[in-house]
Amino acid sequence: MVRIILILLIVFPVGSLAQKQGKVEVTPRILIGEADKKCESLELGKVIFYHEPAFPQDMLGGFFDGSVEVVGHLDSGGSVDRIVKISGTSAFFDVAERAARKAKFSPTLCSGAAIESTVSMNYRFFAPRSLETYSIPIELNEIIDLETNDTLFPVISELQTKYGLIHVFPDGRFYEKAPLTRGEFAQFLKMTIDVLFEKNKTSGRSLNESGLVKTFNPKDLKNIAEIKDLEKRQPFYKAAGVLLQTYNISLADDQNRFRGRDSMTLNQVIDIWLQIFGNEAIPVNFRKTDEPREMTRGEFALFLNESMQVLSYKLLQ
Repeated sequence: MVRIILILLIVFPVGSLAQKQGKVEVTPRILIGEADKKCESLELGKVIFYHEPAFPQDMLGGFFDGSVEVVGHLDSGGSVDRIVKISGTSAFFDVAERAARKAKFSPTLCSGAAIESTVSMNYRFFAPRSLETYSIPIELNEIIDLETNDTLFPVISELQTKYGLIHVFPDGRFYEKAPLTRGEFAQFLKMTIDVLFEKNKTSGRSLNESGLVKTFNPKDLKNIAEIKDLEKRQPFYKAAGVLLQTYNISLADDQNRFRGRDSMTLNQVIDIWLQIFGNEAIPVNFRKTDEPREMTRGEFALFLNESMQVLSYKLLQ
């Protein structure tokens, strides 16, 4: 048996949807695993039809980018007969999977005979506009997509009523399945330290002196103007500025870019949280993974609530 691994990479142009609707890129890769040793010639299937989904505005309000990879099994006729694996930004899973199931390829031929294969369909969703404001609810009933019987309700309730650590978006939704972006992480981080600062005022010591909060500025930046891609209209601009110039914390990368709309992985959140708040502030149910994955806003709410319980206790010591 001869192992033949072939990859057909077909890159389609960026979807031509109007900017007000967002846009989607589609990149299929046809993967052939093992071919019979009698396969003297191999003719790869070609795309007959692929479905380019519209950005799901009714679900996300146009505030988030994301990407999804759908791996599907192709029958000998070139149709997707089952989904093997789906990964990426969970908020886009449904729309990406529905689009992948509609794809059609011509048969892949091994020595003239049609064979089964596997296709990887990568969907990149680009939000139609930049978000310019966050909204912090006064009452929990202001959050449109949060019901009292939701699993996340007691977590968000405690974060809001006990610490004031929740923000929603201009459409009044929390979007628990949406990816946590770097900009939102900066906003949550700034709000967390602000809460600890207020709670610590009576101790007579600074947060740094108490060891509760450590500086984190790998590039030793001095001013927010040194961060190349920050603009005042961005909702996370103020948070990034306060973190740097008040608490000496910078989330800029090696090229001094903030990348506020990029999603955060679980591993990135843990690494930064560990550097600033210490190992005790990492919830026991959150551990780094071998294969980095995006953290959702809902997951981070759980993470933050458990972490705040530890940090609040440490303030009393």
